[in-house]
Amino acid sequence: MAGGYPEPVASPPGGIPRYSRQPLPAQRHLPGCTPRPREAAGSVGIQSDPEEWETSEAFRRGADLWNHAFFWEAHEAWEEIWRAVGRRSRAGRFLQGLILLAAAAVKREIGAPGPASRLAARGARRLREAGVVRAPFDAPGFAEAVEAWVRGTRAGPPPLRLERS
Repeated sequence: MAGGYPEPVASPPGGIPRYSRQPLPAQRHLPGCTPRPREAAGSVGIQSDPEEWETSEAFRRGADLWNHAFFWEAHEAWEEIWRAVGRRSRAGRFLQGLILLAAAAVKREIGAPGPASRLAARGARRLREAGVVRAPFDAPGFAEAVEAWVRGTRAGPPPLRLERS
């Protein structure tokens, strides 16, 4: 770990870094379009100390899922941590922002632009309200890029990179 944050596991073809050793799902879930997976990702390493949540396997798994367009699954991974750290805590508000952005991505993917825009705005607002919670990436910039993608002014979803610049 460099600077307290996990190093990427390995970059697969395409240059998208991987942060978790957990395999990616075989198929992404799109509500109303695909059957709901029988089981969510399950607990994959939530830290008991709320100050260490961002180095947990569950958080890194959520980043991998986001980066590979498994938005519903990323939402599920981050929601598990959100419950563990406390929904009203600063980290909880930060995670809720990520969860809302993932929900916005799902809505965009299923062709619901209005709800997608509203969720993206709420997620971005929640990240700003929480402030930087020792995040290893530019949370406000990420939120802004997700909002632009949802609005259609950005070509694709922004990557969630956990490396320090």
